[in-house]
Amino acid sequence: MTDEQLVMLCKQGEESAYELLIQRYHQQLYNFVLGYAGEVQLTEDIVQETFIKMINSIDKFKYKESAKFSTWLFTIARNTITDEFRKRKIRETVSIEDDDAVSPDSVEAKIIHNDTVSNLNHAIGALPHDLKSIILLRYYMDFSYKEISTIISSTPEKVKWRLHYAVEKIRKMLKLKGVNMDET
Repeated sequence: MTDEQLVMLCKQGEESAYELLIQRYHQQLYNFVLGYAGEVQLTEDIVQETFIKMINSIDKFKYKESAKFSTWLFTIARNTITDEFRKRKIRETVSIEDDDAVSPDSVEAKIIHNDTVSNLNHAIGALPHDLKSIILLRYYMDFSYKEISTIISSTPEKVKWRLHYAVEKIRKMLKLKGVNMDET
């Protein structure tokens, strides 16, 4: 069943449709929020709040070519994250685990890999909120430029430019630490 069909069922009051949407998007949403929050409890709270907002406002959602359900849901999540950080006035941290990305054959390779991932996570965590958002949505959530532009209220061209700028900032930060991302 498509997202659009599930949304229509939700609008008709079908509780099982809500459950299917939550199951379908829970892990992706959790990973996205964890990239900002950096801690499990805060992540769980924000994910729960996002789904509550989704349930309470699904009647307002209208399908358009540029507005898929996933884009709408991640916009709610991003706004919830922003609201939470405003309330708490805490600095966001990124802690993205990527153990499946590389399968090192030796202990030495695994240590080098873990060090590189750690340096990369630190560099992403040091980015300003808007750049971090674009990096997470593009590289960790695999959203298109058009979807990202909808989520952050921008244009696809500006997203491409900001993504390029963010990647260059990360390269510079890593270079200062002696990590060359062109070789990794």
